[in-house]
Amino acid sequence: MSAPGEAPVFNDAYLYKAVTSGTPRDFLDVIRLANYRIDSFSPCAVNCSLIQACHKGQKHFIQYLLQDGSRLEIRDDHGNTPLLICSEKGLVDIVDILLTMGANVNAFNMRGESALMLSIKSSGCRETTRMLLNRKDLNIDQQDFEGCTSLMRALEHLDLEAAVLLINMGACHSVQRTGHYLVNYKGETMQQVADRLGIGKVFQHLTCQKEFGVSPLISAALNRDLESFNFMQRCNVALIQEAAFAEKGVLTRMLSSIFEMQRGVSETEHFLIQKLLEMGINVNDFSKVEGSPIFLAVQIGDYRLVELICTFKPLIPHDVLVSVVKRQSPELIPLLVCHGAEINKRDEDSDALYGGSALNTAFQIGDIGCVNMLLYHGAYFRVDLALSEAVDNQNKRSLRYLVDHCAEEVRNLIANQRPDIFHTAVIIGDMGVLKILTEAGVDVDCIHDTKTPLMNAVDLNTIKYLLKNRADVNRSTGNTALLNAVSETYLKSVSENHKITEEKCFQYIEKIIKTLLDSGADVKSVDHEGKTALLHAARISGAGSILQCLLASGSKVNHVDSDKNSALYIAVAEDRFENATLLIKSGAVVNQRCRSDRTPLHKAVKISEAMVRLLLENNANVEAIEKNGNTPLLKSIGDDDDSEVIVDLLIQAGAKVNHQNKVGESALMKAAGSVFSSDSVKLLLRAHANVNSVTTDMARPKTALSAVLNKWHHSDLSQSLAMDLLDHGATIQHLVPGVIHRLIAVNGVTLVKKLISQGLGPGELHLTNLPVEWPDAMPVSSLAIALVTDNVPMARHFIDTWYLTSGDLSILSGNPQILHYVEDVCEDSCALLKDKVSQPLSLVTLAFVHVSSAIGCGADRGERVKKTQLPFLLQERLLFHNNEEANSMPSEDYSYYENDHLLHVLAKTTDSNEKDFYNFDETFKKFIYKSATGTLFDESDDSSD
Repeated sequence: MSAPGEAPVFNDAYLYKAVTSGTPRDFLDVIRLANYRIDSFSPCAVNCSLIQACHKGQKHFIQYLLQDGSRLEIRDDHGNTPLLICSEKGLVDIVDILLTMGANVNAFNMRGESALMLSIKSSGCRETTRMLLNRKDLNIDQQDFEGCTSLMRALEHLDLEAAVLLINMGACHSVQRTGHYLVNYKGETMQQVADRLGIGKVFQHLTCQKEFGVSPLISAALNRDLESFNFMQRCNVALIQEAAFAEKGVLTRMLSSIFEMQRGVSETEHFLIQKLLEMGINVNDFSKVEGSPIFLAVQIGDYRLVELICTFKPLIPHDVLVSVVKRQSPELIPLLVCHGAEINKRDEDSDALYGGSALNTAFQIGDIGCVNMLLYHGAYFRVDLALSEAVDNQNKRSLRYLVDHCAEEVRNLIANQRPDIFHTAVIIGDMGVLKILTEAGVDVDCIHDTKTPLMNAVDLNTIKYLLKNRADVNRSTGNTALLNAVSETYLKSVSENHKITEEKCFQYIEKIIKTLLDSGADVKSVDHEGKTALLHAARISGAGSILQCLLASGSKVNHVDSDKNSALYIAVAEDRFENATLLIKSGAVVNQRCRSDRTPLHKAVKISEAMVRLLLENNANVEAIEKNGNTPLLKSIGDDDDSEVIVDLLIQAGAKVNHQNKVGESALMKAAGSVFSSDSVKLLLRAHANVNSVTTDMARPKTALSAVLNKWHHSDLSQSLAMDLLDHGATIQHLVPGVIHRLIAVNGVTLVKKLISQGLGPGELHLTNLPVEWPDAMPVSSLAIALVTDNVPMARHFIDTWYLTSGDLSILSGNPQILHYVEDVCEDSCALLKDKVSQPLSLVTLAFVHVSSAIGCGADRGERVKKTQLPFLLQERLLFHNNEEANSMPSEDYSYYENDHLLHVLAKTTDSNEKDFYNFDETFKKFIYKSATGTLFDESDDSSD
């Protein structure tokens, strides 16, 4: 530079000196004198100055000299470009400038070294390497003149950080490319280079992060590669350390692998785990307790390992203590508790729980060492739950501990709060458990759920043991052990407990009963219903041997309970034929009456034919009358299970067919009123049953015929029964007025003729609600019903025989409203009506109809006709006897459409007696229900009867 006060000499030397000095003042002087241009200097001077500036790291000189960008790729004597020089020196800022200006990132010097290789070779800043690796146009696997890649050079320099960077950025380390491995000119692959350098295993760990996402340090630890682990630790590569810290579940994986191999922890593993913990690996890095390091350490069962982990302050949930107990490692409990383990399991409100706790588990497995250790450290204890589980699981070790350490509490608990515990022991029948409890002074007669232990015992040895220990065989809770032994519940319990057949079960129970009796059981003891063991046994099928045993022991065969039911009565009621036979042979009174004065025969008639025969063969009283006045014959009739065979048996045995009960009902009435008793009706009629008996209930008097016909719907069967009754002399007394009308609606022609011939005159019904659009002037008469159901033959018969009411005159007078209604409803009936209307009624007809209406239509019509003292022929005509026109009524059913709704309407009369009667008609109730539920027109329903 020129001396102060002298004019500067402006030439190439001036530029050289400025670059050499490198001071900011010299730099400013140069660019000022050159007017910020570089063409004032020779190209050679500029090139040399640029190379020198790169070596010195003179950022501003480099930017000035590269202002036109033409010298980015100039080279020094070794073939280094500015980028190569700066990369080797680790000049991050200048490298960034050069790359921004477009320097060739893949340029190489005379040795074939690229900027990336030089950045690795240099001990400079690692940022240069990262910057180069971020270039998309970088050839990361570029080879130098020895065939080595940047990764190979990094390995040779033992630069693990650079190696990790290169591998993570995709440098080829093992993958084949274009059909062959990437090798240097010696033919070595990456792995072979690493092996030659003695870091082969280290290199494998370095590749794990890229290939498997496992950091190198952790890979070495998981593979128990202590040498590689120590080597990488000594290298103290921040990148490797950071990767290890970032990895999740490191300790969990390592400990899990040790646990899965089911062996102890080696010294190497212990050292590696210690180093990982000292590095700062999180000991509480887990999502589930089962995956926590401390839990796994406990599972492995290595005290030193647990102790090591505890020194790094792990969270120790209560489940870890549970695991300790399951492994039966009581020595770990103090260690864990001292390091903060929760001694108690807790609920959401932090209240201590016993169920599922470590102490609970210790009692369950019978580990008394763990029990003592946990109790010493204050574990929450529930004697009742521990005792109950010990008995349930027949855990004698735990049970013995509880009895030895809490004897008084155990006795009081069973006596006052949990007698079920001892009862469970009795049901299980484990003699060891029973012995421990009884030796502890437990009350062998403690009551649970109204039962003593003897009642719950289903094992003969258990029963003998209890009796030996002075169990009270006659202790009563409304029941005794003997009574309980003959219950169906006990029979089922014994069968299930011993897995035996019913026959074997009875034999076993017989042994139990004998044992109880031999121990002083009172065979005459009764329960709260007054039943002895014999009465209970009588209801059990197949219990003949038990009955014999009880009878042989002094049980009274004719003892009755509080309802005065005998053993025979119960056997009959339960259909136990063999039991009944045995009891009769043993002296049972066949005609013994119960509280309702029924005898066994009253029950048998609803049970079976065989039972009835048995009783009759043993002189059962066929005429016995119970409190409602019913004989066995009356009881046998009227329900769904009516049996004509039984009815016949009773009749053959001399049953009075005309006996009436307290309401005056006879067997024939009951049979006639039931659709299930048609055969019984025939049997009774053949036995000369009185067809005209009347009940004593005058508000609703009933005969056999009225029982059949006073119903809203008349089936073919009911009509047939009615004909049989009429043929046997039944009168029409007590028939309700609507019978004829409803028979017409179902076209019961034959029965209508029969009833009319019996004196049932024409009448009108007064309905609660008339059928839809029914004319006000039109009466609800027999003729009207025949017309609206289009039963033309029957309608013609009524008109021709003058079977008319005074109201029918409105129909035959040509009332246009009536004609229009009939025309809308029934075309054929309308034609008949128009024909009759066209022929005016004679005065004789009119007079007859008025006289007939005045006489009325009741059952006493015949008496009224006689009282008129009219000529005999006219009386006969009024009674519709011997009418020539009667032959005009068809004798066979006429096809028509049955109308249930019409029958329903006809049943709703204003007559209080008739309305009240239908409240007792079950088929009428069913029809009302079906109407209400919308199932009336279900085509699949067939309920015409």
